[in-house]
Amino acid sequence: MALDRNHGWRVNAATSRTWDLFGVVPNILIFIGDVKLEKQIFVQEECTYPIILGESYITGARIEIKVLDDGFAYARIRSQDGNKLFNF
Repeated sequence: MALDRNHGWRVNAATSRTWDLFGVVPNILIFIGDVKLEKQIFVQEECTYPIILGESYITGARIEIKVLDDGFAYARIRSQDGNKLFNF
């Protein structure tokens, strides 16, 4: 898997800070439980987390997040074909 450094993409953080991406690796398989998705991984040098999946992953995995009245929260991820489901 090759790192594409010729992309011109930037990251806009919630804090209004903007970074240039170091590169992108296309077509990476990500497994969470039995749910598999093929996504792009964006590589950034200045990041406080080891990986941030971001909005495209949330949308592609159709992630549902629910916070209950007692403060307990859970997330549900569905496969693209809708046949597999994983809760955490």
